[in-house]
Amino acid sequence: MLIGIHYLGYFVEREDFNLMLPLFFGLFPLLAYFLNFGSKSSLGLGFFVGGLVLRLSLLMAIPFWSEDFVRFLWDGELVRMGFNPYLELPADFLQTLGDAQNPYLANLLDLMNSPNYFSVYPPLNQAIFYLAALGAEMDPWRGVVALRILIILGEIGVFFVLKKLFQAFSIPSSQLILYWLNPLVILELTGNLHFEGFVLLSLLLVVIYFCSLDLLELDSFGELQLGSKCSL
Repeated sequence: MLIGIHYLGYFVEREDFNLMLPLFFGLFPLLAYFLNFGSKSSLGLGFFVGGLVLRLSLLMAIPFWSEDFVRFLWDGELVRMGFNPYLELPADFLQTLGDAQNPYLANLLDLMNSPNYFSVYPPLNQAIFYLAALGAEMDPWRGVVALRILIILGEIGVFFVLKKLFQAFSIPSSQLILYWLNPLVILELTGNLHFEGFVLLSLLLVVIYFCSLDLLELDSFGELQLGSKCSL
């Protein structure tokens, strides 16, 4: 799985569909094997480290399948410079700088897929983009690494919150494999630098909060319902 994810992340562009499809779907039988193996054994530190290694293997990869990270770095740099990303069109912004040339932003503008749109990312995202801009030091590659480290930290948070919730609801811990070793999750979040992991983390923290108040339970269909059987 490590070889497959590494190869997909570093060498397979989205136009290489005939190569991407078999490699990507070829990882899921491995996921099924791990799920079967995990149901028969205890999941310890090695399981956590294994999923972390899969994610860290993509640390230096420039995303091939999405250019959204360019906009993330652009917004973060504007916040770092003290500008409001919601008020500035990228296509027009560099003209407002006048003689204060900014080669870094000019490079990002050339790579961007949305130069004629205002930013649509909420303030929490902008705060994360700002942190990435601090780590980027006006270098797109450093910015990618900074974004990926933040996303991996968010995924680690998801792992431990899910683990706690599974214990609270008496769900077998082996089900964590469906998230932690899932090729789709790894390549879409850590690989493509998308922020659904932070959305999931926020959602799970809300569930944790209601559980702490003993307000949730699982019904017979495995769906969350208001009740009093969830206790952390």
